[in-house]
Amino acid sequence: MSKRIITALLIVLSLFMVSCASSRQVTIDNPYPDFLADMPPFDLEQPSFYAKLFTKLKLYRAQKLAMIPRRNRVELYYRSGANAYCIIMPQHARQTIIDSTLKFAEDWDAKNLTVQKATAKNAYGVSLVDLWFGVSGPINGAEDVPMYVNYLFVDGKPYLVLRFPTKLCKDSHDLYTPYEEIYLTREQAEKLCTILDQSALEALVEQHQDQQIYEY
Repeated sequence: MSKRIITALLIVLSLFMVSCASSRQVTIDNPYPDFLADMPPFDLEQPSFYAKLFTKLKLYRAQKLAMIPRRNRVELYYRSGANAYCIIMPQHARQTIIDSTLKFAEDWDAKNLTVQKATAKNAYGVSLVDLWFGVSGPINGAEDVPMYVNYLFVDGKPYLVLRFPTKLCKDSHDLYTPYEEIYLTREQAEKLCTILDQSALEALVEQHQDQQIYEY
């Protein structure tokens, strides 16, 4: 069999595997509201985290983290590698991160963390987000992208990991979102949870509403 035929078969096989992985359906029961207040978005504290650059972890700080009261969403903007990203998290996804961080901390304190491969079965939790990306900006993307929350050891140190598998982009027949991972130390994860806490976000919404009324 010629090298050209083998290469073609490998390409077809890889496309098939990506299609199968990205087409896996995740459904969730989302009891949370999609609206908090009729007011403009406002910025939140910018969290830090790690992402993989080739095989190494690189420290990043979010370019922007914004609360969208009209949709009860939080939008995370950052650049990793060649792409700029925007991950849009509804309340269910934010609560999944918070609940997973609590379980991660419990396992840490109980010394139950072991070296393992991150899978859907051993995830602390799963939710759905919108994920947008692009070289010049996050202009391509997909809705309802699964977000699995696991832990992984890197260089002997445990990290909480948000994993986003590939999915066919909206209004596209052949463009998929990249497979993306966000790594958080325990300290970073717990800090992020304080920012994403719903009662804290609602207090900020109320504060901004009062400020608008005062300015008016």
